[in-house]
Amino acid sequence: MAAIVLSGGSNDRMLRNKASLRIGQKTIIERETEVLATLFSTIIVVTSTPETHKHLEARLVADLVPGKGPLGGIYSGLVASKDEYNFVVGCDLPFLNDGLISYMVDVKNGHDIVVPRLNGFLEPLHAVYSKNCLIPIKRQLDRNELRIQSFFGEVTVRYVRKSEIKKYDPDRISFFNVNTENDLRKARLIAENHKIQERFRSFLGLSNWQT
Repeated sequence: MAAIVLSGGSNDRMLRNKASLRIGQKTIIERETEVLATLFSTIIVVTSTPETHKHLEARLVADLVPGKGPLGGIYSGLVASKDEYNFVVGCDLPFLNDGLISYMVDVKNGHDIVVPRLNGFLEPLHAVYSKNCLIPIKRQLDRNELRIQSFFGEVTVRYVRKSEIKKYDPDRISFFNVNTENDLRKARLIAENHKIQERFRSFLGLSNWQT
């Protein structure tokens, strides 16, 4: 499998490149690729600004259908990938959880999509997609129907329930995305609190929280 990071958005609310925002010592996309590199042998970044990502250990590809939003990015990434299954993520999720991603990969079992569902809402930019999605996605792009979920009825979908997510990410911070300056401030606070917790665990000689 490969991981595909979508970094071609218009950043309308942030008004600057979200992928390059710093949280701690790393940018958001650096934090993402650091986690993804432990799980996948190939990382593909779909981007309209390759010059900002050339330092990454990743394959940079252009958006094949510019102006079609995340659905166009998913299409471009799947076309570029040599793998049947791919984990697709947006470039604004700084707290990816390797355990949850591994679980999603493990439960694909021939489904075309594995996507988290929380309180009735889907997380399609933190999901597994197979290449079987290419033809229905292309149909939607040709119709200019750009909602990611618009083609889900044409493929087999495995929904990951809240109870499953909770085992790996009880606070669901995997899905915390940075869209505004206020989100950025919150993300930096979360990262700092996490660093303090890690130092405390290290001081106690614990690899995980123990009760």
